Amino acid sequence: MRLEKAAQFITQTMDCEGLSKIKKVLTLEQRILVLKKIDSGRSVKEVATEFGCGITQISGIKRKRDSLVKQWEDGGRADQKFMK
Repeated sequence: MRLEKAAQFITQTMDCEGLSKIKKVLTLEQRILVLKKIDSGRSVKEVATEFGCGITQISGIKRKRDSLVKQWEDGGRADQKFMK
C-alpha cells in the first residue's frame, strides 16, 4: 500500500509542469537587455516572464552584472550563449 502511494506521488510529481521545464539559455545580448530592463524599473518577475525564463536566472544575471557588462564592453560576441 505504501509503495503504491509513493509511486502515485512520483507520477504526479513528474507530471508537474515545473519539473519538465528546460532552462532557457540567453545570449550575451539578451542578458544585457535584461539588465537594461531592470535598470529602467521593471521587476525581476516581469523580465523573467518576458524572456521566458525563471526568476532565479534573472537574479543571477543581476548578480553577475559587472562581469557581463565588462564582457560586452570588451567586444564579446552578441550571440554567445553561456552554459554552466
